[in-house]
Amino acid sequence: MADNKTLRKMETKNSYVIIVMRDKVFKYVSKEYYKKGAFQYTVLLNKALRFRTASQAYKFIEVSQVQNLVSVYPIEITFMLKGELK
Repeated sequence: MADNKTLRKMETKNSYVIIVMRDKVFKYVSKEYYKKGAFQYTVLLNKALRFRTASQAYKFIEVSQVQNLVSVYPIEITFMLKGELK
């Protein structure tokens, strides 16, 4: 457990993303997943809609009826402080 006096230099987060096949290209469901009456997709991981658990992702698929589904995949995001503190 981190205290409030120690600067964290690295953190890792686990999430899940939904991957679909769109125009013969694998794409993520975008954070702006529903805009102008149509689903939005992206090839950029930082713009992908992320879920904390796989079950949340599958529930989203069920409710929103995502088309051309490939699967739900886990991702690991790491934040790291570069350089030395002076």
